[in-house]
Amino acid sequence: MGKGRGKGRSNIEGLDPESPRTLEACLHRGITMEELQPRDERTFRRGMESADFTHRRYEFFEKRRQDKIALVKSRRADLVRKSATHEGPGGLSTGEKRALEEAAKQKAATIEIERKRVESIKRKQQQEIARIIEKEKVLTNMQEHLAHIQELEAERAAKHQEKRDKAKQKVEAKKQEMQARRAQAVAEEFETMRAIARKEREVAKKLEAVRIETEARIAKEAAIRDAERKKKVEEKLKKSQAILKEIERKGEESRLKAIEKEKRIQAILEVKKAKKKEEIRIAREKAEKRIAAALEANNAKQRRKREVFDEKQVLVEIRKKEAVEEEKVKIVKDIERGIKAQEEVQERIKYAASIRMERRQKIIDHRKEKEKYYGVVRKERLEKVAKQKLENELDEIARLENCARIQRMHEFHRLQLMQKTQKDDQRFQQIKATRKQLVETRKRNAWESFMRKHHIREAMEQMKITGKFVSLDDIIDPGGSRRGSFSDEED
Repeated sequence: MGKGRGKGRSNIEGLDPESPRTLEACLHRGITMEELQPRDERTFRRGMESADFTHRRYEFFEKRRQDKIALVKSRRADLVRKSATHEGPGGLSTGEKRALEEAAKQKAATIEIERKRVESIKRKQQQEIARIIEKEKVLTNMQEHLAHIQELEAERAAKHQEKRDKAKQKVEAKKQEMQARRAQAVAEEFETMRAIARKEREVAKKLEAVRIETEARIAKEAAIRDAERKKKVEEKLKKSQAILKEIERKGEESRLKAIEKEKRIQAILEVKKAKKKEEIRIAREKAEKRIAAALEANNAKQRRKREVFDEKQVLVEIRKKEAVEEEKVKIVKDIERGIKAQEEVQERIKYAASIRMERRQKIIDHRKEKEKYYGVVRKERLEKVAKQKLENELDEIARLENCARIQRMHEFHRLQLMQKTQKDDQRFQQIKATRKQLVETRKRNAWESFMRKHHIREAMEQMKITGKFVSLDDIIDPGGSRRGSFSDEED
């Protein structure tokens, strides 16, 4: 590896800064070559700061540099491994060769599908021509058969008249059964008339007369049925009127019975009302007696309560006098107790003042002792704050470097995506051109198929006129091998 580098090319811990794979690995990781270059510890010194701070900056830079070198080395190893696996002798990667092979296979498959489609169209056209010829033969046979049928129709017409006369005699006996048969016979006769009308107008006229006569007969029968239906309706109407009159008579009887029943109920209610009034009067007298007895008992109870209340009032006056005497004694005792408490408070105030003076002197002594070490504590605190600021500054630098590295990675991936998009666009244009060529070929084949069908129709018309069925090879391919095969055109 060292032989291919030449003079003036230095390694960065095993990485050649001018190697294409190293540069590509740096682009993939978003790292610049300047970030991988080592620096002297003295370049990190700022002003008059201590050597510890300078060494901390150097350690931070060196650790991040080693991490970046490890990232670049891992990515470079991946690129070397992929290059050894996918790169072929022609300079193209296996993915590009596979894409070209797939495009060629797709084009060949499309051409093969188009060729098969054209052959399938030709086979279908030949089958269609054979079916048309067979249909023409069948039509010719049918015309001969119809001519024979026309000869038989005259005989059928005479026999039909006799059958119709006999059918008239059986209509009355088998009316219901003949209606279904007649409908079926009329439908079959109507379909027969439609088929024969195009060939023979005379038979159509006779069948039309039969149809008119049948319709007249059906109309007559319908009129008879309508008369019978009207008669039945009138009979039902008469029965309905008789039933309504009977219902009205029964309703009148029910109304009279209801009136009589209501009168009986009114009489019963009057008797019950008189009886209820008598019961209410008796209950009221009993209630008045109960109320008078209750009032007398209540008055006696109130008199007893008044006597008890007066007795309680006398006892209350006696207790009030006793309470006043007790209150006077209690006031005297409280005054004596207050004087004694004030004396105790004065003593406690003096004791508290002495304790406060002692505590104040202790605080003053402790403050003087603490001021001796204040300078040392302040120095330690400032150093701690400076270290914290340094760590925050280094974290901010690491964050900004990561943001810049991620931005460079995104930019590199964007450029790769643009290159891939351009290649895809070129491939799409090639596929579009191939598809356009296939569409034009299909249009040309469709036009040739249309012209072939036109020639076939003209030949079939000629066959109908002449009645000769000949080979259709010249019709299917009138110019022989006038146009080349589909594969030759595509080549």
